[in-house]
Amino acid sequence: MPLADYFWQVWRRKQESSNGADYRLPATADRGISPMWYIFEFTSPHLQVASITRPQRQTELGDVDADEAITLLAARDTRTLELVNRSVVESIAVAHGWRCVPSHRFDSLREAGRRSLPCGVCVMR
Repeated sequence: MPLADYFWQVWRRKQESSNGADYRLPATADRGISPMWYIFEFTSPHLQVASITRPQRQTELGDVDADEAITLLAARDTRTLELVNRSVVESIAVAHGWRCVPSHRFDSLREAGRRSLPCGVCVMR
């Protein structure tokens, strides 16, 4: 099955399992902002990249990362091609019932280097 077909199959399954409450597609008319490109990470035990395997682990989002997951990483404004502010990305994810990669804030690069964190977006204050 082509990757795009598999992605949308998992997307629809996530919609159906929540009775349509999660993984809703954005409606351009009700956004009041310019159209965006959404950047997702699609993970599944059926997808392998360069034969790298990771052990199953509990994620910050409460699920096991070996399951199929579609996670919003970022968004880009299609008019300006600028990346959208992280707080806006998080609010878009909440509004549409999407899983969003967690962000971590650090006061310094030294602090970031001392902490071992799961994947996420790191932001300096």
